[in-house]
Amino acid sequence: MKKKVTFVLVLVVMLVFSMSFISAGWWGDFWGRIFGGDITGDVVARDSLVAYYGFESNFNDSSGNGHHGKNNGGNFAAGKSGLGVILGGDGDHVNVWDFPNLDSWTIGAWIRTNGSISRWSGIVEHIDSSDYRGGIDLDIVGKPYIVYGNDRYKYAIGEVDDSEWHYIVGTYNFASGTSKLYVDGEEVALGSEKAASHYTSTSELVIGCLGSKKLGNCFKGVIDEVKVWNYVLDAGEIRGEYGGDVPPVEEPVEEEPVDNETGCVDIDGDGFNVTSGCGLVDCNDAIFLINPGVSETCNDSVDNNCNGWVDENCTGLPEPEPAPKPGIGGLLMGYEFEGNVNDSVGDNHGVNYGGNFVNSG
Repeated sequence: MKKKVTFVLVLVVMLVFSMSFISAGWWGDFWGRIFGGDITGDVVARDSLVAYYGFESNFNDSSGNGHHGKNNGGNFAAGKSGLGVILGGDGDHVNVWDFPNLDSWTIGAWIRTNGSISRWSGIVEHIDSSDYRGGIDLDIVGKPYIVYGNDRYKYAIGEVDDSEWHYIVGTYNFASGTSKLYVDGEEVALGSEKAASHYTSTSELVIGCLGSKKLGNCFKGVIDEVKVWNYVLDAGEIRGEYGGDVPPVEEPVEEEPVDNETGCVDIDGDGFNVTSGCGLVDCNDAIFLINPGVSETCNDSVDNNCNGWVDENCTGLPEPEPAPKPGIGGLLMGYEFEGNVNDSVGDNHGVNYGGNFVNSG
């Protein structure tokens, strides 16, 4: 009996000892997978993932960090990946209390609206212990916007309330104060910075409303694949989250036309080169009509023929247009009403609205 007890104790000690070599993140992720469901999609920057909600028949955090959500009126429906949470827009939301503070962050979610939007609608918002808001929402016409810093926001130009799936991502860099918004994997232009409303709910993550205290401003539609990082994802990482491993877009490099036999360069194709040793040098190889073979054009302040002179052999400047003649003796307009309402000095004729002519004598 003592041998069995000793064996069990040794086994327990070995198990605890082996667990000390397993990182808390791995262990937390293991239990997250057991109780919260697998993390789907191409998850980038996994070590910086604070929370992940896939809504696969539960509202648990599948990141392994234990930030499980509480459902307030939502139901499950077909999502972007598996299931998502469908919200009715009348106060339905999911909230997570005691959510950690985020300095720099990235928040992303797939959304599909139920028709057009006609009120401010929350997608995902984080309110920290200092009551500072951060997250992604929709304005009254369905334009996504980002809330960040000390109650500030900027909105995008395009609308996304078309009952189609869209991937909305907001990033905020605390050190630089830079905020960015991405729609369907691409960064979008933002309007000017504006002041946002201040909320007093602290240390909370809200999915589907502008904070749990603003239940009149809630999302109507389906939300899925909500992810929160304490890290600013770059454009390539966000493209990866949107559609897998998408390589960065490379700008095409325009090559200069080069004569392979002589090495001479003629960019504008006018027959004159910018390279020395290739005949007369073109002084402006970006404009076809400026080269040593053309005649000088007068009075344009340009060395058209590349001889080092501007407007040579020109007789003078063109005569200026005559100024409009003033009225008679300084008089600009005159109306005598002799059977009409015309201007007897110039051309500023009047229009009669119901008047009649009478004898002034």
